[in-house]
Amino acid sequence: RMVQGLRQDANLSPKDNIFLMIDTEKNLEQIIDINRKSLKKDVGAIELELKKSSKFIAEKEANIDNQKIWIGIRKI
Repeated sequence: RMVQGLRQDANLSPKDNIFLMIDTEKNLEQIIDINRKSLKKDVGAIELELKKSSKFIAEKEANIDNQKIWIGIRKI
């Protein structure tokens, strides 16, 4: 949901491919990495990088199970 909200914030359509960046704590990072392929498919991301970047068109910070997570996207 967070990624889809970021797509809307950036005025991207569902057909637009994105580069997804996620920065979070190690245990969430491991879960994301295990599910990398399905996550990319579900959100329409061509690439997923597990680090924070300064090159994004929309970003969001949140807490999941009391763990901080940052998500950024940019159009490819």
